[in-house]
Amino acid sequence: MRTFLTFALGAGVSLFIAFKAKEYLRKMTPDAVREQAAQKRDDLLGEAREMWRDLRSAMDEREAELREVLGLDEESDSAETQAYARRVQSDA
Repeated sequence: MRTFLTFALGAGVSLFIAFKAKEYLRKMTPDAVREQAAQKRDDLLGEAREMWRDLRSAMDEREAELREVLGLDEESDSAETQAYARRVQSDA
């Protein structure tokens, strides 16, 4: 009985190792590595886009807060900005 259990355990471990080795070799083929790299690139690009959206949202929110505190509105701001730009250009 003990011999059979040892044999069964050895066979089970051998099968497990064989399947894991086959899986590892399949993951390390050039096509699989290329696919993994493409997936990681896509994930990174997605995260960068999400970060940029969050950044733009925070910037817009902060700009709105500053406009409210300073009492600026869109129409007067564009006229003031244009006047400032003309002054800067004439000073240069």
